[in-house]
Amino acid sequence: MAAIQGAPMLSLRIAVTAAQCDRSHGAFDKAARRLDLALRSIPENDGSADLLAAHQLAKEIELEAGAEISR
Repeated sequence: MAAIQGAPMLSLRIAVTAAQCDRSHGAFDKAARRLDLALRSIPENDGSADLLAAHQLAKEIELEAGAEISR
């Protein structure tokens, strides 16, 4: 729905929440893919709290699972 509406930041928030859930179940690759896709949809890094949180979560997942997530 957020993607259809053209709301990439809402999509990012949803992806962060879903990635946290994936991570808690040990699905690190799935979490990494979710975040990667969502981060790629953001046209520019404006330094918002949501982007900072997504990048931080991506780093944590990378460290835990060795998954590569785009920046």
